[in-house]
Amino acid sequence: TSEKIVTQRLKILDELGMNRFKVSTDPFHQEYVDIEPVRRLAEMAAEILGPDRVLVRWQKYLDNPIDMKNLSPAELEQQYFKAIKDYPCRFTGRAGGKLAEMVADRMPATQRPGGSLKACPERSRRAAGFGDGQPSRNHPQASLEAATRHQAACRSNFLAAKGVHIDPFGNVFSGTCSGIIVGNVNQSPLEDIWKQFDPRSEDLIGTLFNNGPSGLLAEAEELGYEKAESYAGKCHLCTSIRQFMLEHGLYKSTVGPAECYADISLKC
Repeated sequence: TSEKIVTQRLKILDELGMNRFKVSTDPFHQEYVDIEPVRRLAEMAAEILGPDRVLVRWQKYLDNPIDMKNLSPAELEQQYFKAIKDYPCRFTGRAGGKLAEMVADRMPATQRPGGSLKACPERSRRAAGFGDGQPSRNHPQASLEAATRHQAACRSNFLAAKGVHIDPFGNVFSGTCSGIIVGNVNQSPLEDIWKQFDPRSEDLIGTLFNNGPSGLLAEAEELGYEKAESYAGKCHLCTSIRQFMLEHGLYKSTVGPAECYADISLKC
């Protein structure tokens, strides 16, 4: 993209009242995206909008980029794990595919972002047990007390996200949960979607809000979902179950669009 076009678009965003411009840069993006256009964009945005309105996530990878395109598979895996340790992430979207499976299979539980979700016996599964036994807000251990904390874990994902995502089709997602549709701006204004949104409703979102991803597991298993031996975290479990639901035509108004799921290792 030419600097003229970049300048025009940044100025339009400024005129529309955008508060902050965010630029993603990390080893996962750098495997596919050349660093120089990213660096140029960040510099131009800082000049036009002011540095206080530009957030590079993460700056250290922009300052010292990693040449991910010329690494062996083993070296790539090493960089993935290092990046996860440096900046723990949610295993949603594309990260809920091959990356999450790699972490669940080969990364020691004590080094994962909060531990690993084990496919346990029924009681422990409902309690959302995690392999390392270390409780945290997102990855509680397997106990009755932990189960209560886990059931509430998705409430903050829907109600405390810093923003929303809107895809090219107008679908609105929580800023942390792509692929879970809460409304469509082509059908209702965003303000109305927010006012009418009730995550306690009796649907998939209500289950996640009240019980977390483990609340979806029993229904999915009855329909043929085959659970893995372990998961990289609760978001990995959620993404895996939603992929299954999409493929079987379940919760069509909420689970979608297909572009966020089909070949999840390559899209979203």
